[in-house]
Amino acid sequence: MNELVSLSPVVRSKKRTISAAPSLRSNKKVSSLVDKWKAAKEELHEDEEDEPENAYEMLEKKRQREIEEWRAYQITSGEAKANANFQPLGGDWRERVKRKRAKSSREAVQTQKVVSTNGNQQPNLTEVSRELPSGWQAYWDESSKEIYYGNLITSETSWKKPTK
Repeated sequence: MNELVSLSPVVRSKKRTISAAPSLRSNKKVSSLVDKWKAAKEELHEDEEDEPENAYEMLEKKRQREIEEWRAYQITSGEAKANANFQPLGGDWRERVKRKRAKSSREAVQTQKVVSTNGNQQPNLTEVSRELPSGWQAYWDESSKEIYYGNLITSETSWKKPTK
């Protein structure tokens, strides 16, 4: 039972080594292609967002383009100098609008109460009626203690003094 087993050296094949450089290059190529693909996909997605979803958005986009073209034409042709749409607004326009509204509301209140009533006293309606256009008559309202106006021809009434 004593066999001699000869131990011969086992020939092993050399392991194949893979160079790191080509694989890194191919990984970079792949990642660069992936980046390009992502960029193209994002660009495509952005284009879809710019596309109008319905007819209203299409019309609005067309209108905005026409306005921009008109504006460019006005500026290049020199017509913008005479166009009020291109003139700068001086000061704060909102304040001017507020002042004008306040002034007109004050004037409306003043014209409504042209004749001072001196408390609860009734004014002379004959004198007030003389200043009115033909067909109009001044009347006194006891509940509000104010003058109102009536047209004898059309049966129209108003708290505001009629103008000629």
